Amino acid sequence: EITMYSLPDRVTELAEMTKISQEWKDAEMANRNGYKAAVKRTEKILGNKWKIDPELSNSEFITFVNSNNEAKLVHRGTNPSALIQRGKNKGVPEPIYWSGIIANGTEKSYAQFQEAEANAFKVNAKYKLIDIAGYSMGSSKAFLIAEALNINATLFNPLLGRNALGYNQPLKMHLNHKVYRNYGDVATLGAAISHPKNMTIETVSPSRKINEKAK
Repeated sequence: EITMYSLPDRVTELAEMTKISQEWKDAEMANRNGYKAAVKRTEKILGNKWKIDPELSNSEFITFVNSNNEAKLVHRGTNPSALIQRGKNKGVPEPIYWSGIIANGTEKSYAQFQEAEANAFKVNAKYKLIDIAGYSMGSSKAFLIAEALNINATLFNPLLGRNALGYNQPLKMHLNHKVYRNYGDVATLGAAISHPKNMTIETVSPSRKINEKAK
C-alpha cells in the first residue's frame, strides 16, 4: 500500500510544485503579487534546486527549471473561490465551469487550455521538458498536453473525462501516465473504476503510516 509518507521523492517534489502553482493563484486573489509568493514558497520548499521561469509561468501554470536546462511544467487545480474572468461564462465558479467541460471532453476548444498548450510547446522548445504534472482541473490539461508531446504525465487527484478515457480521441498506448489519488477522493472515483488504458492509478492512504507510528 502506498502512503503519503512512502511516495517517491520525484512525486513528492511534483506535488509540492503543484501547491506552489496554487499559491500563485491564491496570492493574486488576495491582491498580492502571485509571482513573488510563488518564488518565496519555491525557495522555502525546494531550495535553490529549481527556479521559476517568469516568461513561461502565470497563475495557471508554472515552469520550473534547473541548472541542467531541464524543466518541469505543472498546472494548478480549480480554486473554489475563483470565478471565470472572461467570455459568456464570466462570473461562474471555476469548479462548476470546468467540471462540465472536462466531463464532456471539450477542453481543447477553450482559450485557457489553448494558452496552456501553447506555453508547453514553448517550454519544450527552450528546455528539456522532463515532467508534466497537474492537480484536479490542471490534470486534465497536463494529460492532454503530455499526450501531444509524447511525455508521461503525473496527475494528482485528477478530474478525468471523455478525453482521458479515450472516447474523444485515441490514446497513445506507448505512454504510461501515473495517477495518484487520495483514498476516498470523489472526483477521481470514476478514474479508479474506469481505469484509463494508458494510466497507472495509485491510491494513496495516510492511515497505514499513521497507525504504524502509533504502535
